Amino acid sequence: MISVTERQHEIMETAMRLIADGGIQNCSIRNIASSIGVSEPAIYRHFKSKRSILSGILSNFSGGIGVSLDSLIKEKTDAMMKISSFLDEIAGLFTRKPMIASIVFSEEIFQNDRVLADLVYSVMNRTREGIRSILSDGQKKGTVRKDVGPDQLALMVLGSLRLLVTQWRLSGHTFELAGEVKKLSGTIGKLYRK
Repeated sequence: MISVTERQHEIMETAMRLIADGGIQNCSIRNIASSIGVSEPAIYRHFKSKRSILSGILSNFSGGIGVSLDSLIKEKTDAMMKISSFLDEIAGLFTRKPMIASIVFSEEIFQNDRVLADLVYSVMNRTREGIRSILSDGQKKGTVRKDVGPDQLALMVLGSLRLLVTQWRLSGHTFELAGEVKKLSGTIGKLYRK
């Protein structure tokens, strides 16, 4: 995670809320400044541009995911328990801050900005690699089925999570994400255990 000041955190939170409420076009320096109650130059004292604000949001999310996965990889628990813990953590984060899901799982909003698209791609790859590592270790220990490669198993975990979070977002958060993720974890465990 990147180190941020209290004001930078406030700016990033406001930017996420603006995107969640009205899309990327709603997130402008002017709208951020207005929402916080400061001048536009005050925003520029903390970030060079809208892109640097969005980069900060994505970097912060990526750092948090990386720390979580690194910690889980080192744990001495079963691979499927690690996957379940990770999914529970993501569900909790998105439930507390749904606007993060609006950004992380809406990577198409960054498709015209190579720097931001690369950052989102990096987050996706880092997450997939962490999940793959956990599953590969489970295969080596004989607790995860070996007839499907860890790359494909990781892709199915993350694809299922993405679909579930997207349905939750598009429904206006009308169902309890944590409960549905718990069901998903149980199903994945049944399918993946050896």
